[in-house]
Amino acid sequence: PSWWGAWRGLWLLTWKSHLAWRRLPGLALSLLARPVLATIPLDPGDTRPYLHWVVDFYLQLVLPLYCLFVCGAMIRDELQGDTFGFLLTRPVTRAQLYLLKFSCHLLWLEMLALIEGVLLLGVGYQHDIPDLATLGGLLLGTQALAVFAYGALSALFGLLHQRYLVLGLIYGIVVEIGIA
Repeated sequence: PSWWGAWRGLWLLTWKSHLAWRRLPGLALSLLARPVLATIPLDPGDTRPYLHWVVDFYLQLVLPLYCLFVCGAMIRDELQGDTFGFLLTRPVTRAQLYLLKFSCHLLWLEMLALIEGVLLLGVGYQHDIPDLATLGGLLLGTQALAVFAYGALSALFGLLHQRYLVLGLIYGIVVEIGIA
């Protein structure tokens, strides 16, 4: 198949696996919990707790961990589900398969991050955070780039070792916390 046809097939598989009935409650809870929790420490017009929640908690902790769970497990899930052999018998190369699967998971993560970002901006709007339009553009742009960077790094960890979560946590502690 063409790149587009192969991508559509993988997108359908990715979409169906992430929106399975058994995963929907966890997905809804993860999307709605952070905006609800973000409203707790906020006073109307107080920017500092809102920025702390959005930048320190969401962008520096939650988003990288979610990318690690989704993109790190990209190939591992196929191996555990015993479907990797099926995917490799299709007329695409291994590199094409990897890039197509990565782009499908990346699109999925970008959609979830967009929904989460809009919900967090809604919390800011509800609490009268000043300059929210400027902050909103920065938040959505930053999270789009962060999803791409952390997703690529997580996918690399998933290729390097079966314990990609340990590699990701070591990376986060050493680089993101230690060096930052």
